[in-house]
Amino acid sequence: MSIVRLIYASKIKAGYGPNDIMKIVEVSEKNNQQKGITGALCFGPRHFLQCLEGQRDVVNRLYNTIVTDERHTDVELLYYSDIDERVFSDWAMGYVLAEQSLHEIVFRFSGNSQFNPYEFTSKQAIRFLQAVVEERQKSIKTKVEETESMA
Repeated sequence: MSIVRLIYASKIKAGYGPNDIMKIVEVSEKNNQQKGITGALCFGPRHFLQCLEGQRDVVNRLYNTIVTDERHTDVELLYYSDIDERVFSDWAMGYVLAEQSLHEIVFRFSGNSQFNPYEFTSKQAIRFLQAVVEERQKSIKTKVEETESMA
């Protein structure tokens, strides 16, 4: 069984926003779990950066669907390779909004405070997604600990 990692960048078509993206993420999480796909999605005001990991044929079919999805424009493949292990094995579809709190991470990987995944190399893209997911997990853990300490 060949496992691959695919990373792409795209622009969101005008008229779509964060609420639309959340609906996509909800459906994607269910579908991806059923198909054995893991990954992460970062969405900024105009851009997507997504990593998909899974069986080659399944990831290829999903990517072909994304390329023809009317909500995406300027889809650009940044990375595609066989892998030995998944980076996002715990995420059916980790979703992170490129918001103000992540500007430091964006700057660290691109030298620019504006999220533009087209500026990333393939190595920067995967490292960026890892850093963003780690930051999001820390934030969630902190919120849980604060809630528990209030109880």
